[in-house]
Amino acid sequence: MMPSVRTLIKATERFGYSARDSPKARIQHRISGIKVFMADRKSKKRVLTEWGLLIGALLVLNFTGYGKEAQAWLQRGILWTGLITPNIQYAEEHDVLANFDLSLVSLDGESASLEDFRGKVIFMNLWATWCPPCMAEMPFIQKLYDDMSDEGVAFVMISADDTAEIARKYIDAKGFTF
Repeated sequence: MMPSVRTLIKATERFGYSARDSPKARIQHRISGIKVFMADRKSKKRVLTEWGLLIGALLVLNFTGYGKEAQAWLQRGILWTGLITPNIQYAEEHDVLANFDLSLVSLDGESASLEDFRGKVIFMNLWATWCPPCMAEMPFIQKLYDDMSDEGVAFVMISADDTAEIARKYIDAKGFTF
């Protein structure tokens, strides 16, 4: 059974040319289709090149030691936009008494206890120099310290670094005073 003329016309129009077109027009259409396909290949090559450059830049940042700083800078930008904000509703609904039985050692080597801060509002932060989110929030904590330290807020910054010297070098390099 032969397909109808109407079926043939619909099939050829689906490929972008009409059955009424001349053979030369059909060849030109196919050539232009190949050019479009090649243009798509070039854009795919460009996309792969761009991704390769991005991944290469990330690897260079990671292996040169600037990766943590770059991640912290990006996260600081996200925090600045306000896209990520804390939800304090849970804390307000679940008021729990604090346990002040925690021994601390300052960067100067002096012993302290959380009991020393009883009756004050305590801002406690666990951080490390190898943690990009920690590095990202440090300037914000410094600003909070500058704004709130005169109001009786105690800032307890607990470093998870291997030694106090690592934390001391980072704090001194960045000029933090908390």
